[in-house]
Amino acid sequence: MPHVLLSYGMAKTRDQDVREQSRGITKGGVKKTLWFHEDEAEALRDRAYKSRRSEASLIREAVRRFLEIED
Repeated sequence: MPHVLLSYGMAKTRDQDVREQSRGITKGGVKKTLWFHEDEAEALRDRAYKSRRSEASLIREAVRRFLEIED
């Protein structure tokens, strides 16, 4: 469990830092509440499970692509 070890003061490697940044939003993020149709919600759950990613990260990726926002 790397997160447990990191919480005990182990130094982060550059790779760990990059992975953490790509996993979620920064402290400056904004929370939004969205409503999906049942089929959309199920497809999102399924894709998140199969790709071993969070539903939120998939939604952020899709929104950034749709709005043509660079990473």
